[in-house]
Amino acid sequence: MKFFPTVVTSALVSFAVANADLVISEIDLTNNKVEILNTGPGTENMTGYFLCNRLNGSPFYPQVTTSLIDLPNSSSSTLTLAPGQWITLQMTAGFIPDASGEVGLYLNGSFGTASSLRDYVGWGANGVRDDVAAAKVPPIWAAGTFVAVTGITVGQTIQLGAGLPGNSVADYSLAASTIGVNQVTPLPVVTTGSASAIASTIATLSGTVNAKGASTTVTFQYGETLSYGSTATASPSPVTGSTDTAVSASLTGLIPGRTYNFRVVGTSANGTAPGANQTFSTPGPPSAVTGAASAVTNNSATLAGNVTANGATTNVTFEYGETTLYGSSAAASPSPVSGSTSTAVTAALSGLDPGVTYHYRVVASSTNGTTPGADLTFTTAAPPVPTTGIASGITSNSASVAGKVNAKGASTTVTIEYGETITYGSSVAATPSPVTGLSPTAISGLLTGLDPSKTYHFRVVATNLYGTVTGSDGTFTTAAPPTVALLNITAVSRSGNTLTVDFTGPPNTLPATWQVKGSATLASFPDDKTSDSTISETPAGSGTYRALIDVTGEPASYFVRILLP
Repeated sequence: MKFFPTVVTSALVSFAVANADLVISEIDLTNNKVEILNTGPGTENMTGYFLCNRLNGSPFYPQVTTSLIDLPNSSSSTLTLAPGQWITLQMTAGFIPDASGEVGLYLNGSFGTASSLRDYVGWGANGVRDDVAAAKVPPIWAAGTFVAVTGITVGQTIQLGAGLPGNSVADYSLAASTIGVNQVTPLPVVTTGSASAIASTIATLSGTVNAKGASTTVTFQYGETLSYGSTATASPSPVTGSTDTAVSASLTGLIPGRTYNFRVVGTSANGTAPGANQTFSTPGPPSAVTGAASAVTNNSATLAGNVTANGATTNVTFEYGETTLYGSSAAASPSPVSGSTSTAVTAALSGLDPGVTYHYRVVASSTNGTTPGADLTFTTAAPPVPTTGIASGITSNSASVAGKVNAKGASTTVTIEYGETITYGSSVAATPSPVTGLSPTAISGLLTGLDPSKTYHFRVVATNLYGTVTGSDGTFTTAAPPTVALLNITAVSRSGNTLTVDFTGPPNTLPATWQVKGSATLASFPDDKTSDSTISETPAGSGTYRALIDVTGEPASYFVRILLP
């Protein structure tokens, strides 16, 4: 049965009519189309149904099949119609003549039986089945009445008015074609607008609703996902009429720093229509990023960071102290900050203690919350800390001494003092020098021109802006001068670049023990040929040795000296 509330023109009217739930909602005489709409609350299946134009249709009784469905102008592709769905049937040219005719919708082939007739529309001057429609209980048409089609123009159709039951000629009229649109029980037309007055926990949503003549309840759905989850009643609600009505809703209790989805939803007796999804974001707490400290001295430093206010005026400070409890704070510059982009901030600290590691962080506070940056540290500069190491590579006239220096954050020059007493008297630059940083750096120095068999004192000395500090005293003793053993040369010969020397010496002397010196004159022997020589004892333990010396590049007259230190 047809049973639905409706609106005629702009006044709200609700009524119930006993009629078919399936109604003939529009007839296109020019293009031979019949539109059938389900106005009822339940699903309707039209399998086995017939249309009938007994007056002068050709054929008289076409069966309703899916092959007749005009898909672009239908909301269903099958003969099963959910509430509010419709199909448009494309009929043959002879079924719907222009001047006069009728269309009856039958659930079976009993065309003369009122109980089989679901709906009826007649137009022109006369009809055949109008009396069958009038015989239904209650009647669905008045016998002898027909929709006037005189003066019909191109593009016009016979159509059921919005919210009308279709029980009489008065419910139908000629109007511009709406084939493919539900003009009888239209859904509200809703448009989601934008969000405004957004703060950390509140926002105002907006939209428009065209009630399409039916009283329409309006709400806003919102939430952090497309499932929404929360609803706010719009103002005004309900809305009526057939023009756009601006609606809004004020939201509270939102969570700062979140993105919300929202849409406007209109619900009338004709169904529910949701608007498109839109989003807005509530401003969250400010973000704070602690930066590196710079210009660090023994008693001062400059702290840095970046703060994004996220739309709310934000006060910025730096907390600092010798532990992560901080205990002291300094106002940042600039402060407060605003806007939605990152702002660089700094703070100059003074009155710090030298040689101390300080913890610090930037802190940003607004009405949306307080955000601390990450903890970082810096160490104030101090006098360096040198550590004297040991001597190595000691010979009769040289030694290598080592140590470490912690520059304590300031560029530090390093030297090594040495001498035969603790007054030292001589010094050499260390390698490397200067040194920097906050951790010990290994240094060394080569001492030359020493006297044999002497005890030397040495220490590391470090100097920076904050003082000069000496390491502890260390000592080493140079080796005695080498003793030369006289060797008996038994043969000397040269072949190409190899000089062969046969000699006798202490038996069982290891090859690595010998030293070989060379010279172009007998005045001195500056050339060390030890690594260019191979010395072997044959037979073992005999004390008879042969030295093979590489003299590539040396003059034809070349002297060598073989020593056993």
